Amino acid sequence: MKSVIRLSLLLALVALVALVPGLKATHAQDMACLPSLSASDCALFQAATTNQTSIKTFVVDYDVALHVTGTPQDIAFTAKGNGPIDISNVTGTDQMAAIEKIVLQNAIEASVTQGGSTTSDKIEVRIVDGVLYFMDEMSTQGKWMKTSLSSMTSGMTSMMPSSDMTSMASPELIKAFQDFASVPNLITSESGAGDTIDGVATTKITVNINLSVLFKTLLGEQGRPIIKAIMEAQGQKMTDEELTQQLAQAQQAAAMLEPTLQNTKLSVAWLIDPEAKQFRGFSMNFSTKVDPTLASMFSGGSSQTPIDADFSLNVKLSKVGEAVTVEPVADAVDASEMGGATATAQP
Repeated sequence: MKSVIRLSLLLALVALVALVPGLKATHAQDMACLPSLSASDCALFQAATTNQTSIKTFVVDYDVALHVTGTPQDIAFTAKGNGPIDISNVTGTDQMAAIEKIVLQNAIEASVTQGGSTTSDKIEVRIVDGVLYFMDEMSTQGKWMKTSLSSMTSGMTSMMPSSDMTSMASPELIKAFQDFASVPNLITSESGAGDTIDGVATTKITVNINLSVLFKTLLGEQGRPIIKAIMEAQGQKMTDEELTQQLAQAQQAAAMLEPTLQNTKLSVAWLIDPEAKQFRGFSMNFSTKVDPTLASMFSGGSSQTPIDADFSLNVKLSKVGEAVTVEPVADAVDASEMGGATATAQP
């Protein structure tokens, strides 16, 4: 169980810092207006997308929750974190190199309950001058340790599959993605009052995605150029005939998922400061009810009980533009002297 918490938190942290340079590559001119939004809300959303590159320093607050019931060992996982981040020195599109240039400090609390047993943990993380400092109540017994990010990221880079993303940026493919927004019943959006952050009432723009319609569209003729480009970006070339065969197999699998997709909801939302025209938050909510037939395939039995799962992620940015100071930990022990970071993370 301890390993579940540590792995989840590590993946969340890596995803958070690795996605920052990727976010900077988004351009408002590549986007169509979200359906159902007013012209003013659409303009605000596009302005925030353009202005996101101006966000260099901020404090991030986030919480994550996952609940799964209907299984032999139901799971309840929660985590929350807070701390300042400075990405002023992040340049280029090399995500691994970007991690080394980020300055951050984060305090994380997590808890997982499975099979009636609960495990909780507290973790603190700092990144300063390309060094990762970390302290975990369970694995390091509250003692600070450190390791070079360059050594960590070099190993991660060698494990990552190579891909050519240029095909994903073609005008034809961008238009294909934009055309998805016009598919009937696929996307609905709305605007309303959001949370007040740093004394400013934000605007909340929410997008609801119909996954049943999404799968049908993606696996149909309209989705062919997108599927093909994704496959090619991963180095998997295929002829039109091979693509047709792959899509036919995927359509058969999607038919089995249809009852579950009908009971699945996905929504994403953004908080926007209407004065600064900048993003101040992001959230994702996902819930599903896996029908008993499909659930029995997962469990390998003949259960007549559906599996219910819900996931939520909420992120808020405050104190945007304020100076960030993160101090290194003077008495941190080098993880390599203790047999490496993994040696301290035994369950």
